[in-house]
Amino acid sequence: MGEVAGEGRTVLFVSHNMGAVNSLCTRAVMFRGGVLVIDDRPDVTIQSYLADFEAKGANEGERFFPLADDSASPFMFRVVRTLDQSGRIRSEFNNLEPITVEFEFLLRERIPRLMIGFELKTTSEITVFRSFHNDITDVLHYRPDCSFRYRLRSLLPAKLLNGGTYYIDACVGIHKEKWLIKDLRLLSIHLGFDVPNHNYVYDTARPGCVGPILDWFEVADND
Repeated sequence: MGEVAGEGRTVLFVSHNMGAVNSLCTRAVMFRGGVLVIDDRPDVTIQSYLADFEAKGANEGERFFPLADDSASPFMFRVVRTLDQSGRIRSEFNNLEPITVEFEFLLRERIPRLMIGFELKTTSEITVFRSFHNDITDVLHYRPDCSFRYRLRSLLPAKLLNGGTYYIDACVGIHKEKWLIKDLRLLSIHLGFDVPNHNYVYDTARPGCVGPILDWFEVADND
């Protein structure tokens, strides 16, 4: 596409892949409901595009759970959200940026061997991975009266996931004893796929559940 544009011809590129838009285009427009709302430099239009997602409402990248006073569960979700590096709540990301998954929850009592986590699944319900808050060390510190609103964050690293839609499902339990919450669908996230080398632009996912961007090195031949 870059070669064609360099020949003096106009190329109209329609995409939700912000990395591709930024690297391929010298001008970008955004439509909302079929109406042109922005016609500017790619960086300006992209910022407006991302802000537009944020302004769509609390359901984009955030889910609230009603507080049930009659619930017998010692663990209760309050809010789950996904955030970008700037702390903005979003559901649309690029594979080159990290994603923060944040849980806010209530505890009615101290729960020994409590494991709070989630599974990332594809739209085909294939589990990409499962992670718990105490896989490395227990980062949850109980308050003196225990009953309190807590907040935990986990970071999905950049350059790991493939393009596409993923589901975040809760899995909370007591280690080797029982599940408190299992397979509860919390949120969905949507990723565009790109690589750091702007000479090679992708607008579709690669094969596989994940699409890691690996380090490569040339090894000098000493012969």
